[in-house]
Amino acid sequence: MLSLFTRPTSSWDVLERIKELVREEPKRINMNFELRLEKNNPPPPRLGYPRCGAVGCVGGWAWHLLQMQPAFINILGNLAATGTRLGLTPEQREELFYPFGPDLRWSDRADTQTREYAERVIKHIKEFQQRYKRQLKDHMCHIGPVRTEDEQ
Repeated sequence: MLSLFTRPTSSWDVLERIKELVREEPKRINMNFELRLEKNNPPPPRLGYPRCGAVGCVGGWAWHLLQMQPAFINILGNLAATGTRLGLTPEQREELFYPFGPDLRWSDRADTQTREYAERVIKHIKEFQQRYKRQLKDHMCHIGPVRTEDEQ
């Protein structure tokens, strides 16, 4: 079982945890969709589900770790809310969640869920962290359900 954050934590720490999850099990990362849970019986991702039963993108994992329930309903709205929760500007959210622009979402890749793909995603997160280090370390994220109109 994946441990979720239970108290406010920095945006930096959320991204650190996502890198750990991806490094531990590369099958957990696929930038083509937000978060897919095996227990909900959607079509399996390309290489199947990892032991934890969940595969997602950086934004989807942040949503999950910060316990921003309910489950995903609207991908664009949920990723916007996740970016707000992480204290990101809309431009930073695009940079982190859509590395090659909002239309690609890394969906044209045939190597999703592999160790090489996971390392590319980890590198992308590290580079983002270095660009916005102070901001990410200073911003504390609320834990729990979406609570304001600004996050919807």
